[in-house]
Amino acid sequence: MKIGTWLVVVCGIVCSCNSGLQDDPIIVADVDDEFVVNLFEVYTPDQRELQFKLSSLSIQECRNYTINNSLNVYDDRIILNMQELVPPSPSECETGRGTANAVAEVGMIEDGVFDLQMNIRNDIVNRGKLIVDEMAYRINLESKIGITIPELVLNRLPENTILGCVKYDNADLKATTDTLLQRLTEQTNEQVLSSGNYGYFKVEQNRLVPTISSSKGYVQLFQANYKNLQPLLSIIQQYRNAYGNQLQLSFFTTEGNIL
Repeated sequence: MKIGTWLVVVCGIVCSCNSGLQDDPIIVADVDDEFVVNLFEVYTPDQRELQFKLSSLSIQECRNYTINNSLNVYDDRIILNMQELVPPSPSECETGRGTANAVAEVGMIEDGVFDLQMNIRNDIVNRGKLIVDEMAYRINLESKIGITIPELVLNRLPENTILGCVKYDNADLKATTDTLLQRLTEQTNEQVLSSGNYGYFKVEQNRLVPTISSSKGYVQLFQANYKNLQPLLSIIQQYRNAYGNQLQLSFFTTEGNIL
């Protein structure tokens, strides 16, 4: 099972011109940004996999609009094409306004440098590179026409990392949560991460900052190096049994374990 979503969490005008190459897409310089692309790494028991998380900048009348897209992954080249927004049927519209969203699954890729294209409807082409090593994924594009990439670097968590959050609505549960996280700390090793974006959170001035803000309630994050999962699982289960839905506990590891 993949560990992906956690801490849930405008049309441009394309001009027509002759490029001189009939098979080449048209490259347009003056187009409003339309799509947001975020890098994300998910964990399975066997491997780590890269995703492109896509969203629209425009707000839709239903919360479950999707984005039609295609992704082609070759040995040394990755081509992402973002197309039209897809509305749900009227009977399936989730009430509320929100962005259209989709996930393009790149999968497991080896360290190296890949030619990268992030295109819009095969008309707008953004060329560049995706650089992958054990520390990070890095995007370097020659242009970003029609797209916004908030973070060009996705840092990778070290092996044997436990990561999680506790969410609660009652402020009186802060002391309980502090005790829970302290007990987990006593069973793990401190792990100092470099500043930057890790997908699930950011590290700023040695603090963990959620990348997805909670509309209500309180969120406390936890991250450490672990040696033995059993005592951690035991502690987490004790609090689940004692507090039920009052504390929403979400913990997982870089080895694909869900606690």
